[in-house]
Amino acid sequence: MDHRQRVRVPALARLLAARDEQVRRVLRSEGIELRFDSVEWGEAAAYLFDAWPRAQLIDRLGPELADVVPSGFHPSRVGWRIPIFIVQAMEHQAALMHGNDPRVNGETGGRFTSPAVDDYVADILFSEIDPSTAAALASKDPAFAQAFHYPLFPGS
Repeated sequence: MDHRQRVRVPALARLLAARDEQVRRVLRSEGIELRFDSVEWGEAAAYLFDAWPRAQLIDRLGPELADVVPSGFHPSRVGWRIPIFIVQAMEHQAALMHGNDPRVNGETGGRFTSPAVDDYVADILFSEIDPSTAAALASKDPAFAQAFHYPLFPGS
C-alpha cells in the first residue's frame, strides 16, 4: 500500500473488529483528523499495530510481504535475565491495561489494545528511549531511524 494513501474508516473498523461509529468516536477523542471519513495511512497502521500482537501481524504478512514493515520494527527474542517478580508484574499490568482500556470495553467491543505482554513491555521500553540516544543511533543507522519512526513516518 502507498503510504501517502488514506484509509477509510470502514476499512480500519474491519481491521480493528469494531463498528465504524466506534472507530470515529475513538479517533475524534484522540484528536485524529478525519478527512473524507478517512485517516492517514500511518495513523491507521499505528492503530493496527496497537490492536493486534505485533509478532502475529508480522507472521501473518508472510515472507513475501513482511518487508513492507522495516526489519528493525520486527519483534526479536531477547536473552535478558530479569527477576521473575518483574515478569509477573509486567504480565499482570499488560492484562489490566488491556482489560481496563475503555476503547476495548466500550458498549460494542473492538480491538484497540493488544493483550500481548511483549507489546506492553516493548511500548514501555520505547517510551524510555532518551531522545539523545534515538538521535545518536538514527544518525549512524538509517534502518534504526526508519524503525523508530514507523509507522507514523514510514519514510524516515
